[in-house]
Amino acid sequence: MEAEIRRVKLELQDLMEKEKQRTSECTFTQKQLIEANAEVHALRNRLNVSTPLRIKRTESMEDMLIGQVKALTQQIEQIKAGQGDGEEAKALRERLGTLSTTKEFLEKQLQQAVTKEQQLTS
Repeated sequence: MEAEIRRVKLELQDLMEKEKQRTSECTFTQKQLIEANAEVHALRNRLNVSTPLRIKRTESMEDMLIGQVKALTQQIEQIKAGQGDGEEAKALRERLGTLSTTKEFLEKQLQQAVTKEQQLTS
């Protein structure tokens, strides 16, 4: 009977030690999860701040480029009407093409930023 009691006590001690170790592991894992959640939260906050700024900057750039395209278009129309020489018209057409390409690129970036923002807020 005493041998049985000693065996049960040893098993109990072993189980208590294992429980203590598991509790320690759970505490460590919980701390890791809290840290990971804090990092995700910080990244989300940074993204929430930077995304609207990027969109605003892209929209401002787009507005500026649209204004330049309109001015160049007007200059081209004036040149076509005979108010300028051929070299100037060629340079303006090249500039207009470059600005149009840049505008398309910025529109794509804006759309991607809006899509990312929508995905993050979902």
